[in-house]
Amino acid sequence: MQVDLCADIEMTGTDTCIVRNIQRINVNESPLLPVIKLINRGGRWIHSEGTKDSNISRVVGESIDKYMGQLSKSPDKMKDN
Repeated sequence: MQVDLCADIEMTGTDTCIVRNIQRINVNESPLLPVIKLINRGGRWIHSEGTKDSNISRVVGESIDKYMGQLSKSPDKMKDN
Protein backbone atom coordinates (compact mmCIF):
# COMPACT_ATOMS: atom_id res chain seq x y z
CA MET A 1 0.00 0.00 0.00
CA GLN A 2 1.20 3.50 -0.77
CA VAL A 3 0.04 6.59 1.09
CA ASP A 4 0.97 9.97 -0.32
CA LEU A 5 1.84 12.48 2.37
CA CYS A 6 2.62 16.17 2.54
CA ALA A 7 4.32 18.18 5.27
CA ASP A 8 5.62 21.60 6.17
CA ILE A 9 9.43 21.55 6.21
CA GLU A 10 11.38 24.40 7.72
CA MET A 11 15.08 24.40 6.93
CA THR A 12 16.77 25.72 10.08
CA GLY A 13 20.26 25.37 8.64
CA THR A 14 21.94 23.85 5.62
CA ASP A 15 21.73 20.37 7.14
CA THR A 16 18.92 20.67 9.70
CA CYS A 17 15.16 20.93 9.45
CA ILE A 18 11.90 20.75 11.36
CA VAL A 19 9.07 18.72 9.82
CA ARG A 20 5.53 19.63 10.87
CA ASN A 21 1.96 18.81 9.83
CA ILE A 22 2.60 15.43 8.23
CA GLN A 23 -0.75 14.60 6.66
CA ARG A 24 -2.29 12.63 3.82
CA ILE A 25 -2.64 14.70 0.67
CA ASN A 26 -6.06 16.31 0.15
CA VAL A 27 -7.41 15.07 3.49
CA ASN A 28 -8.42 17.53 6.18
CA GLU A 29 -7.12 15.86 9.34
CA SER A 30 -4.82 16.36 12.29
CA PRO A 31 -1.12 15.66 11.72
CA LEU A 32 -0.33 11.95 11.64
CA LEU A 33 2.98 12.35 13.49
CA PRO A 34 4.42 14.80 16.00
CA VAL A 35 6.97 17.41 14.96
CA ILE A 36 10.20 15.79 13.80
CA LYS A 37 13.65 17.40 13.90
CA LEU A 38 16.11 16.00 11.38
CA ILE A 39 19.79 16.52 10.68
CA ASN A 40 21.83 15.44 7.67
CA ARG A 41 24.97 13.61 8.77
CA GLY A 42 27.19 12.29 6.05
CA GLY A 43 24.37 12.19 3.52
CA ARG A 44 21.96 10.40 5.89
CA TRP A 45 18.95 12.23 7.33
CA ILE A 46 18.58 11.13 10.94
CA HIS A 47 16.54 12.20 13.94
CA SER A 48 18.35 14.99 15.76
CA GLU A 49 17.84 13.29 19.13
CA GLY A 50 19.78 10.20 18.12
CA THR A 51 22.15 8.62 15.67
CA LYS A 52 19.72 6.43 13.73
CA ASP A 53 17.59 7.03 10.70
CA SER A 54 14.07 5.70 10.15
CA ASN A 55 11.78 5.15 7.19
CA ILE A 56 10.24 8.60 7.68
CA SER A 57 13.61 10.37 8.08
CA ARG A 58 14.93 8.67 4.92
CA VAL A 59 11.85 9.54 2.84
CA VAL A 60 11.71 13.14 4.07
CA GLY A 61 15.46 13.48 3.51
CA GLU A 62 15.20 12.11 -0.03
CA SER A 63 12.43 14.63 -0.74
CA ILE A 64 14.51 17.50 0.64
CA ASP A 65 17.57 16.43 -1.36
CA LYS A 66 15.52 16.13 -4.55
CA TYR A 67 13.91 19.54 -4.02
CA MET A 68 17.22 21.23 -3.22
CA GLY A 69 18.75 19.59 -6.30
CA GLN A 70 15.94 21.03 -8.43
CA LEU A 71 16.56 24.50 -7.00
CA SER A 72 20.19 24.35 -8.09
CA LYS A 73 19.23 23.68 -11.73
CA SER A 74 18.53 26.27 -14.35
CA PRO A 75 14.87 26.60 -15.47
CA ASP A 76 15.71 24.82 -18.77
CA LYS A 77 17.22 21.82 -16.97
CA MET A 78 14.18 21.62 -14.64
CA LYS A 79 11.89 21.14 -17.67
CA ASP A 80 13.78 17.98 -18.61
CA ASN A 81 12.95 16.22 -15.31
